[in-house]
This record gives sequence, C-alpha cells and structure tokens, in this order.
Amino acid sequence: MTRTRTDAEKYVDIAERLRPYLDAHIDDESQRAPDDAPDAELLNELMERAVTLLARMPRNQRRETIEDLLSPYDLAQGRGAVDALIEAAFVAEDDTGHLHLLR
Repeated sequence: MTRTRTDAEKYVDIAERLRPYLDAHIDDESQRAPDDAPDAELLNELMERAVTLLARMPRNQRRETIEDLLSPYDLAQGRGAVDALIEAAFVAEDDTGHLHLLR
C-alpha cells in the first residue's frame, strides 16, 4: 500500500501570515483614547518580545534582524526597544553587531 499526496505544500511569506494580527493591533490602537500613553506601553511590549526572541532564536542574532522582527513598519521603535534593553543590561551588543542575552 502506498500513500499518495493529496495536498501540495504551499509556502507563504511570514509577513503575510502575520498581517491579520498586525491589522488587529492597529485597530486596537485606533480605538485607544488619545490621552493614553501608548509609547511606554508599546516600548515595554517590544522589549518583552525582544527578550523572548533572543531566548528562543539561535544565538548571535544581528541587531538589525531583531529590530526588523520587533517593528517591521517602524524601525525606530525596534531600535528604541533594543537600546532600552542594552541600557537596562538585559542585552549586550558585541563589536560585530550581534546581540547576546544576559542572564
């Protein structure tokens, strides 16, 4: 008895798979009251995501890679989150631009 393949594998860009989640997040942000401070809250969330990424991903990730994964539409936010982690001594950056999680 042999198996026949019924479904062909379909490769989808990761950004396209995550787009519904990003769109839902943007909708939540637009419903937020204008006097709320989303910057501090967003920075904390991005910092938590960065620590999770560095803990789960292979070692020696480039800074630009993490920044792009954190905030693909606004690289300044990703840069700010990585800078905050470095200042808080959770992450170290070596001379080659790779990030190392400090524990």
